[in-house]
Amino acid sequence: MCSYYQTEGGSQLGQPWHRGPVTCDFCKEESPACFIDGVVQGGTQWATMCLECFKDKGIGLGIGSGQKYCRKQ
Repeated sequence: MCSYYQTEGGSQLGQPWHRGPVTCDFCKEESPACFIDGVVQGGTQWATMCLECFKDKGIGLGIGSGQKYCRKQ
C-alpha cells in the first residue's frame, strides 16, 4: 500500500491519508502519484479524483472544497 500525505489545500499539510487504497472514483485509476479528495462540480458530493479527472470535475483546492495528496517516495 502506498503512503500518501496532504500537500495542498487543507489545514493538515503533511498529514497522512488514512482511508486505505486510492482509486479514482471516475476513471478508476489505481494508486495515482497524486490525487484530490474534493467536492464534485454541481453539488456537495465528495470524490477521490486523479489529477486529470479533477481538472474536469473538481471545484478547487482549499478547506471545504478539496485537498491534494501525493505519494511519498
